[in-house]
Amino acid sequence: MLNQSPIRLLAALDENYLPRLQVLLTSVFINNPEEKMELYLIHRNIPEKSLEKLRIQCCSFHYPLHLIQVDASFFQNAPVSRRYPQEMYYRLRLGTDSDYFNSGVLLMDLKLGREKILPEDVFSYFSEHSASLLLPDQDILNAMYGNQIWEVDDAVWNYDARNYNSYLLRSSGKADLDWVIAHTAILHFCGRTKPWKPGYPYRFGILYKHYEHLTHSLEVSAIGKKSGNMSFIN
Repeated sequence: MLNQSPIRLLAALDENYLPRLQVLLTSVFINNPEEKMELYLIHRNIPEKSLEKLRIQCCSFHYPLHLIQVDASFFQNAPVSRRYPQEMYYRLRLGTDSDYFNSGVLLMDLKLGREKILPEDVFSYFSEHSASLLLPDQDILNAMYGNQIWEVDDAVWNYDARNYNSYLLRSSGKADLDWVIAHTAILHFCGRTKPWKPGYPYRFGILYKHYEHLTHSLEVSAIGKKSGNMSFIN
């Protein structure tokens, strides 16, 4: 076993992103077979029935699942849209002079975060700057805490799947496809265009589809084992 203490994964999302979370978990499970994992899911109102597939998947992977339901009134006045739902702010419960950091993938020092990230400060910032927040949770993260973020190599830990040519250029040709497969830990499908939607134009979309299909296959197998219908799986 590589790590006796579990790696704790935290996701904050609504019902629409549950299938995306399941693909993520499949990739984590396949690429880290010896690691112990736990999943914490923060949500507002995902129906219990919609969580069933996730429960089965976590049980199949031996990942303990912890569900944390947040009172919607905590962020009732925060700016939201169809693209940016209220759930994006849950990461924060835990003009910038620093680099601008992406809030989609975060490794958090929870002990220090609980000391430094105070809900009343975040809510106050909402009230004062709501009209100027373009990427709401990300803007707040950078404006309030950007100078306390430790920068790591995004080509390894938060690779923007849209920007293959940029990574290749800035690495003088080193970060080609073989390098990405060998070294990159997290592929981040940023932006409006997503690989689970028709017409995705970027090269790593096929990798996402691969794990999506694996997720469906493993899901059928796990459901079959749960129901005892083993003869119907293969």
